[in-house]
Amino acid sequence: MGNNFSGRLRSLIHKLEKSKNVDMDVLMELKRLSIENQWTDDQDEKDNGDHLLRLSAAFEQSANSIMITDTNGVIEYVNTRFCQVTGFTPEEAIGKTPRIIKHEKSQINYKELWDTITSGKTWTGEFLNRTKTGELFWELATISPIRNSKGKITNYLAIKENITIRKETEKQLEDAEEFYLTMLADFPVMVWHCDPEGIFKFFNKTFLNFIGEPLAGTGEINYETLIYPDDKKKFFDALSLGLSRKSSFITEYRIKDQFGNFRWVLNHARDFYDHEGNYIGLLGTCTDIHDRILAETRLMESENKYRRMFEEAAMGIFRLDRKFRFIEGNKALALILGYDDHTRFVLDASNNPQQFFPDVRTQKRIIKEIIRSKDNHFVVEKQLINKQKEKIYVVIHLSKIDDHEKEGFYLEGFIENITQRKEAEKQIKKARDDAEKARMAQSEFLSLMSHEIRTPLNAVFSLTDLMLDDDLNTDQQENLNTIKISASHLLGLIDDLLDFNKIETGNLIFEKTDFEIRSLVGDLFKALELKAKEKNIQLFSHIDNDVPPVLQSDTLRLRQILFNMLSNAIKFTEKGFVSLKVKKKPDTIATENRIYFEIEDTGIGIASDRLDAIFEKFTQAETSTSRKYGGSGLGLTICKRLVELQHGEISAKSKPGQGSVFSFWLPMETGEKKFPTPQAVQGKPSHKTLKGFKILLVEDDKMNQFVGRKVLENKWKANLTIVSTGEEALDVIRKESFDLVLMDLLLPGISGFEVTHKIRQNDGGDIRDPMIPVIAFTADAFAETRAKAYEAGVDDFVSKPFDYFKLFEKISRYKT
Repeated sequence: MGNNFSGRLRSLIHKLEKSKNVDMDVLMELKRLSIENQWTDDQDEKDNGDHLLRLSAAFEQSANSIMITDTNGVIEYVNTRFCQVTGFTPEEAIGKTPRIIKHEKSQINYKELWDTITSGKTWTGEFLNRTKTGELFWELATISPIRNSKGKITNYLAIKENITIRKETEKQLEDAEEFYLTMLADFPVMVWHCDPEGIFKFFNKTFLNFIGEPLAGTGEINYETLIYPDDKKKFFDALSLGLSRKSSFITEYRIKDQFGNFRWVLNHARDFYDHEGNYIGLLGTCTDIHDRILAETRLMESENKYRRMFEEAAMGIFRLDRKFRFIEGNKALALILGYDDHTRFVLDASNNPQQFFPDVRTQKRIIKEIIRSKDNHFVVEKQLINKQKEKIYVVIHLSKIDDHEKEGFYLEGFIENITQRKEAEKQIKKARDDAEKARMAQSEFLSLMSHEIRTPLNAVFSLTDLMLDDDLNTDQQENLNTIKISASHLLGLIDDLLDFNKIETGNLIFEKTDFEIRSLVGDLFKALELKAKEKNIQLFSHIDNDVPPVLQSDTLRLRQILFNMLSNAIKFTEKGFVSLKVKKKPDTIATENRIYFEIEDTGIGIASDRLDAIFEKFTQAETSTSRKYGGSGLGLTICKRLVELQHGEISAKSKPGQGSVFSFWLPMETGEKKFPTPQAVQGKPSHKTLKGFKILLVEDDKMNQFVGRKVLENKWKANLTIVSTGEEALDVIRKESFDLVLMDLLLPGISGFEVTHKIRQNDGGDIRDPMIPVIAFTADAFAETRAKAYEAGVDDFVSKPFDYFKLFEKISRYKT
């Protein structure tokens, strides 16, 4: 046996000596020989040592590290490769233990290692070691015991292969695998994997969070229970087919989320292989498309709804392409254009749309307007021709819709048949025109009647005032006063009718001016004082201190309302008092004053069931009241309308036999104008004179000329010139100088407006005094007339019949 071992050993050594690189098989054979304890029996220990030394010479050429230790692990031999790998010299290594290259993080179980080799067995494992300079390296080591001839373990042989590159490669693979697993786990898309048997092996974190099982292991998830019952067959059929064909598939189904709600997901799955190319099942992703599905469902429902609306709408709806060719139209459009058969209509409209237009020019004009316009919406009224060749009127609403896909636009719109409306509008317009003509005729008639009645009344008032100014006996004064009262009543009736007509026809114009409230109330009480004294009635007035002294409103209309209501109170009161209170309403706002007026009397009163009726036109509380006290029944109606037209309110309360309280409020701004203290005109007009004051009276009515001469020339001694036409007035003014002109406005030929305008313009430069004072002197009392007169250039306005005391006051203002 020994000779056999020696021969084999010599053969191995010879082979090693001839080889530059020691073959691993040779080394393994050496290991095997040592394990089998093939030392020769006839050789002593010394010979064994010699053989070992000869063997170590061969080890020097090995590509692997070789180390021999004693039974205590003390190094007795290292080869050259060991020194190259570790950086230790033989002198530095021999006598030391392998701990000199051991790394503290090495995870080798040394107890297991020693138990194995001391029991005579071979141990194989991986070491993480370090070089002399501290660099780390990996080795695959095989450690075998060496026995002597008696079977005693004398040494340990370690043959180690440097596997650092392999370990680094494995580490890179592990890191890459960990990276991709981590990435899959945190990937925002749900990821799953199932093996070829259809068993789900992996769900990423996103998937687990979605289903509400963030800590669950893969084996704990029964995927089938998550799928909506109606969708299970579809999904598992697709899964089975994909597994059997090793192919991809896409499907949509519903799975239960963390809240227990089923949500739609889009599933993409594909065949999956490991790094060696082995088929390992399917890898799939799930994307939550629930919101998209709902949106698509809503869109589909919306499209269906609008399609039904399109088809069932009562209004004609259509669509045209960018070349204005017919695309579609609903049944209502077909009916509008005279078709009972919708299919036939679509065919005709597609082939010959021109048939619906009166002429081709109309169609082309509409098309050009649309193309050139920058607007995207059009509304046009057009006349079309229906199938029966009848003219119909329609309103066409067109919308130009951008078509981004075709880089152009198309048109959508609807058509409303307004033929009946047009006919109704014609009838309404005719009725409105007829009503306007009637209104104009009524206004012209009232204006004419006003002028015709005021003209003789002017003579009545003026001559009565002149006669009352003379020395008369009691009977004469009573007779003249009766004439004046009757004339005043007639004038009031005319004024009421005119005002009511203006209100009814909407021609009433309000002019806001500044006024002093205390002066206005004082003037009213002076005017009513005589009436009150005649009936032995006391008049009271009170104005609160917080009422602004100067207000802004239509003074004329406010005076009219107050005068009417105070006159009524006096008229219907036999004894006691009539009072006027003025104050600010509590709900007055910052931007305006709400001024409250209250008229109280101790008169006959009004029954509660008649309070509303008294504001109706031509109505009084009782028929007997009208017979006893007179009146047209328009006064309170006019007051109510005047208040409401100025955005105020009016009301009344009363008790029969005790009296009444009428109240109203009007919005008024605080005025700014400062009024000078009025200078009283001393004495009566009869005690005044216009002697030396040169007046031109332009008046065509002989009666008014007579009154003018009586008052101006005979009474006030003015130097008076009278002309009957506008032409005569202009001729005289060019030749003579005057101090003042009294201008009638309604003259034959050139009107008083035109004469005044020509005087002011003085285009020919021959008017002696273009700035001569002109007072309009007319029986036309309309506000429009007053405004027109001031626009023409008059300085003041006096309506007929005039109060000759006020006329004197106005003329006196222009005396130098």
